[in-house]
Amino acid sequence: MLLLLAATALAITTFRQHRTISSLETELEQAGEERSQLESALDEQASEVERLEEELAAEQLPPSRRAGEAVGSLPHGMSRSEADTLLRDDLQSRGESLIYELTGLEGVLGGTLDFYSREEIRVLNDRWVLAWFEDGHIGGELLLKYKIDGDRNVYWTLLDVAEY
Repeated sequence: MLLLLAATALAITTFRQHRTISSLETELEQAGEERSQLESALDEQASEVERLEEELAAEQLPPSRRAGEAVGSLPHGMSRSEADTLLRDDLQSRGESLIYELTGLEGVLGGTLDFYSREEIRVLNDRWVLAWFEDGHIGGELLLKYKIDGDRNVYWTLLDVAEY
C-alpha cells in the first residue's frame, strides 16, 4: 500500500511537472511570437526613419544655396567675394535710378533715395540681396533677386519692398 501511495504521489508530481513544463513551453512560444512581431515592427520603423531621412535630405538646400557659403550660379571663374563686391558696386552706382525703376519711389523734401551704406547691402545667397535705401527722410529695404551674366552684367528683380 505504501508502494501504491508512493507511486501515486510520484505520478501526481510528474503530472504537475509536465503541466508546468508544458505551460512554460507555451509561454516561451508566445514570447517568441511577440519577439518576432516586435522585430518586424522595429524593421518597419527603421525603414520609415530611413525614408523620412531621405525625404528630409531631398528637401534641404544644397550648400550653394545656404547663406554665407559658396555661390553656385556665378559666371565661371568668379568668386563669392568678387560677386559680393560687384553686387554692392552695381547697386551703389545705379542707386537712385534703380530704386525708381524697381519701385517707383522717389526721395522727399529734396532728398535722393540711394544705397548709401555698403554695410547695409547684404548678399544673402546666390539669388538674393537685402539692401537698405534712404534719402535722409524716408528709407526702406529691398529684397532683390539678381543674376550675373558671363560679361558680369547684373540684372535685378524686385521681390519685395518695405518702406519706413
